[in-house]
Order: sequence, then C-alpha cells, then structure tokens
Amino acid sequence: MLAAHYETLQDKLAQLKDARDALNVLRDEHREKRRREQEELERLRQIQMAQKLEVLRQKKQVFLIVDLLSLICFCVGPALHKLWSEKLSPNSIT
Repeated sequence: MLAAHYETLQDKLAQLKDARDALNVLRDEHREKRRREQEELERLRQIQMAQKLEVLRQKKQVFLIVDLLSLICFCVGPALHKLWSEKLSPNSIT
C-alpha cells in the first residue's frame, strides 16, 4: 500500500515536471515572438526615420535654391532693371 502511494507521488512529480517543461517551452516561444516583434518595430522605425530624413534633405535643398535665387535677384535685379530702362527709354529709340 505504501509502495502504491509512492508510485502515485512519483507519477504526479513526473506530470509536474512535464508541465513545467511545457510551460518553459511556451515561455521561450513567447519571448522569441516578442523579440521578433520588437526587431520588426525597430526596423520600421528606422525606415520611417530614413524617409523623414530624406524629406528634410529635399526641403533643405529647395530652401537653399530659393535662398540663392532670392540673393541673385537682390544683387542682379537692380542692374537688370537699369539696363532695361535705358534700352526702353524714349531717348534710346532712334
């Protein structure tokens, strides 16, 4: 009778060990899944940052071009206006 009781306890211990092993496998799988999800989120974040950086570079390029054109117009504009005025003045037409 005592031997049967110890056998039952041994069976329960074996079941507990199997359940614990199965639970550890599930924990490991869940941890791995979360790690992959985090890696994917980081990859997407990097892509978004690269896209934003490209947009900012393009905006900077446009700004620099507009700024340069404004400077050219500011510096050259009066001289061109004077030149055109002289060519179109009534005294210059003969």
